[in-house]
Amino acid sequence: DGVVYTFGRGNFGQLGLGTTMLTGSQLIPRPVVGIDRKCLFVACGWYHTAVVTDEGSVYTFGAGEYGRLGHGDEANHAQPTRVANIGNSKHLTLVA
Repeated sequence: DGVVYTFGRGNFGQLGLGTTMLTGSQLIPRPVVGIDRKCLFVACGWYHTAVVTDEGSVYTFGAGEYGRLGHGDEANHAQPTRVANIGNSKHLTLVA
C-alpha cells in the first residue's frame, strides 16, 4: 500500500515518528505519518532515512549532520521533510 513502517532505535529522529527516542527503542512497527504519496523506495543509514515517492519526491528524516538530509542545513528532523531542491522526478529510483 506504499506506507513506510519503522521500528528500532530513533535517537536522532531517524524513525520519522515525530520525536527522538533518547532511551529505549520502538519495539513495534509504526507507520510514518507526513508523506502524502505512495512510497516506492526507502534507504536507511545509521542515523537517517530517505524515502522516494511515486511522483519522484524525496523525503528525509533523522540526523542532519554534514547536510546528509539535503535541506541546506545540519538540523535534525524527527518527521519526514520534503527535499526541496530535487523537485518531482519520475526518473529518480534510488537514494542512499
